[in-house]
This record gives sequence, C-alpha cells and structure tokens, in this order.
Amino acid sequence: GESGVGKELLAEAIHELGPRAAGPFVVVDCGSLPETLIEAELLGHERGAFTGATHARAGAFEQAHGGTVFLDEIGELPTKMQTRLLRVLDRRQIRRIGSSATIDVDVRVIAATNRNLDREVEEGGFRLDLFHRLAVALLRVPPLRARPEDIEPLARYFVSRSGGDDAALDEATLGRMLRHSWPGNARELRNYVERLVILGDGEVPSTMGSAGDDSLRELAQGGLDYRVARARLLEEFGRIYTAAMLALHDGNVSQAAEAAGIARRHFQRLKSE
Repeated sequence: GESGVGKELLAEAIHELGPRAAGPFVVVDCGSLPETLIEAELLGHERGAFTGATHARAGAFEQAHGGTVFLDEIGELPTKMQTRLLRVLDRRQIRRIGSSATIDVDVRVIAATNRNLDREVEEGGFRLDLFHRLAVALLRVPPLRARPEDIEPLARYFVSRSGGDDAALDEATLGRMLRHSWPGNARELRNYVERLVILGDGEVPSTMGSAGDDSLRELAQGGLDYRVARARLLEEFGRIYTAAMLALHDGNVSQAAEAAGIARRHFQRLKSE
C-alpha cells in the first residue's frame, strides 16, 4: 500500500484480533535504520559484539516471541540482511551478533511495503525466495482516493482524537475534503484535521491534477508566449509536487527529497519557487 494508508495500524489490528493478542507486538522500521544497525535490531547482540555494545540486547524476533513482529518498509532491507532474514524465517531460530548459540523463536511475521516488490525482484533488488516466503497471504490496502466513503468517518475520528468539536466539519469543509485526492492518504488527512482543530484553517491543499489544469487554463487565456507559459507552469508543478511529497512524508524534507530522487537542496528550491 501507498505511504500513509495505515499499514501499521492494520498490522496491529490483525495482531490484536488474533490468537497471539496476549503476546507482544514489535515494530521494526527497516527504512529508518542505518544498514549497520539493522542486523542488531532484528537479531540482537551480546555485550562487546561491536563498538558501543556495552550490554547484551535481545533483538526484535526475541522480543516478539509468542507474538508478532511487524517489519515495516521491508523493501528497504539491504540484500545481505535479506539473506539473514530468510534463514531466520526458514529455521525459526536466531543467533545474536557475537554469540554462537541459537535461540528458538515463535513469532508471526507481518511485513509491509510501499514498493512494487515484483519489479524489485525482476531488477535484482529483492530476493525472490524471500518474497515468496513472506507473501503467504497478500493484503493490498487501497489509497484513500479509492475509498472516499472513509473520509468523513476518519475525519471525525481524528477530530475527536485531537480534542476538537464535530462542528469543525461543516458541510462546506466536508465537501472540499471529498473533492481532494489526498496523495498522502490517511496520514495527510490526519495532519489536515489536526491543523483544522488547532488553527481553524479549513483550506484543503490543491491536488496536482486540479491545480495543474487551472494553472494551464489561466496561462492559455492570458495569451503568454509559449516558452514563458511553459516555464511558469513548470514552476507551479514544482510547488504542487513538493507539497504532495511533503504530505506523504509528514513534512520531512530529507525523506521527501529522497523519495523524489532529487537532492535536498534542489527539493528546497522547487518548494520555495
């Protein structure tokens, strides 16, 4: 599913409604951990196993024994660690860094990604055997734009959670919300509602499609030279695109720039043009 659709919440709900609900629910964000720390985070380590390991520590699989380990952004896992993870899943055993002893683990694994892993496998970025090992049951979470009937109940839930009043969601505001495509999905909706409750700002950000169409129409009607009109439209696209990417990544410029595939400085320039 896309970023912001609520994959972690869905994983937690599966855990809480299943036979392992009494066990732990352990989350590992594979996309935010440095490559040097992922193995220790998943498998644990013994004291002195590496510089800074001042004490022994259980990894996520040990911590989740009897429960569920949720591997978020599994598509970001480095190839070397994919091999180690496959071995853990096949043998149901882990070995801490710096130890020769194996430890049996009994966990359910739920993994999530916003990447197309089929394509990643074809391009050699993700192991085929690990993909098949994980994809026992596939769930695809549709984006918010594909389920507009969820917008109002989600908005009312976010208003309640933010300590607001349902009166903030008047008919006009709900109408604007229903016309927006929410590229950042439920996360963007949550951020919007929180801003609405705190600041009373009910302006919904323009989507790339509608804003782009309006800008193109205005430029054409203005009778501008083609090159000038094209340059202005590209500037407008930069602002709309960066706003959408920021919404997808909770306002984190570094993450948004990385997802866009451009340098942070370039991203900032597009954002401010």
